[in-house]
Order: sequence, then structure tokens, then C-alpha cells
Amino acid sequence: MSGLNIRIAVSCLAAGALFACRPPRPVGEAGAVVEAPAGGQPDQILGQFTMDAYSGLRRQWALSSPRGELFDREHRVDLVSPRVQFFNDGRPGSEVVAAQGRLNSETKDLWAGGGLVMVSTEGVRLESDWARYDKKSDRFVSTAPVTVTRGPSVVKGVGWQAKSDLSDMIIFSQRGEIADEDSRGFEKR
Repeated sequence: MSGLNIRIAVSCLAAGALFACRPPRPVGEAGAVVEAPAGGQPDQILGQFTMDAYSGLRRQWALSSPRGELFDREHRVDLVSPRVQFFNDGRPGSEVVAAQGRLNSETKDLWAGGGLVMVSTEGVRLESDWARYDKKSDRFVSTAPVTVTRGPSVVKGVGWQAKSDLSDMIIFSQRGEIADEDSRGFEKR
């Protein structure tokens, strides 16, 4: 065997061993793969990262993070403790905080996890493990457990979707405690 063939074989074995030794991707409830921020060496590290996203001339959201790791070729920014303020027609709609996040700098889509808390200006509080935000549809989607609190009413479930201001929400596999003042729309038997 020539020296070139030996080097190629050794390189292939090393790459295969490295791939086989990678830690598994995190798995959430019901076996769904959770999109956690990936590793690798960033092209830039910023001590304070901020970015705004617009829909036409209107600001859709404003993001800030005490640390942003930029991966230019992947259009990815890994974030530490991101905070995102969402706007509706120029007015604040909700705020989201999480332990970690990942931003697609091209599409402005976002993943937030490690414990996510979302509070609307209308007083609705949503807590979940993680969620993906799609800028184009202005919706969060997750298969993780969720707790939604509005005043004394609490609804829990597994899997959810919500508009960024929490005005339109779907909770799957839900159970809840509805306060008397919130139960006016329910028929009593």
C-alpha cells in the first residue's frame, strides 16, 4: 500500500471515529429531537450582541444578548441569555427570555431554550423548556411541556404554538384550572 493510500485510510478512520464519538442530540418529550445550539469555533465573539428585525418599515422584534458567537458561513449566532422584545404595529407585544438561543441571521428565525419565559403586555405568562420562532409566520412552535398563566387561571400541556404576542395560542394535551372570572364562556352543567 502506498503512503498516500495509508494517509487517506487513516484520515477516513479518524473522521469515522470522531463522528461516532459525537454526543447524541438532545431528545425532548415524546422522543422529539430538540434543536440545541451546536458547537464549533465561531468566526467572531461579541461581548454584547443586539439585532432588530423588521417587517417592511415596522420593527418586529429587538434582540439583546450579553454574548453572541457568530458563525458567518452558517448564518448562525449562538446566544447566551437572550432577551427578545416583540412588537405589534410598533407597540410592545411580549418579551421572551431564555438561558440560551440560536439565531439564523439570514431568515431571522430563532431557537430559544434552557428554560423559556414569555410574558405578554396583556399579562399572559408562558413557561416552557424550548421553542422555535418562525419570523415569516410570527409564531412560536414547540413539542415541550408548557405552563400558561393568566391571572389565577393556569393551563398546562405538552406541545404548543403561539403568536409572538400570545394573542393566538394552541396548547396540546392540556389540563387546566380556570378561575371563576375566566370561566364565563364555559357552559356549566
